[in-house]
Amino acid sequence: MSSVPSLRVTEGLSDLILRKLAHMTEYAILFILSFRALRSTNSLSTRRNLIYALVISVLYAASDEYHQTFVPGRAGRIWDVAIDTAGVLGGLALALKKGFK
Repeated sequence: MSSVPSLRVTEGLSDLILRKLAHMTEYAILFILSFRALRSTNSLSTRRNLIYALVISVLYAASDEYHQTFVPGRAGRIWDVAIDTAGVLGGLALALKKGFK
């Protein structure tokens, strides 16, 4: 969806909130999948894999917003990176709570 020109939220505040919650969920899933992939492919500590998954996920969010600056009618916003990062941190909290090892 990042490449869709002039994508706008037109359904009101509830639609905007739902879309942002969806983004947070997507980035929580991205974090968890990144962590699991890292954990299964190297012998680093759990802590280091969590940190790497966090960095990968946040950098992906930032690169997606940067990409949107090149799409007509779209703008990359730091606020959206912050929302995506909140999702990543939610994924981290879930990983810590579930004791992923």
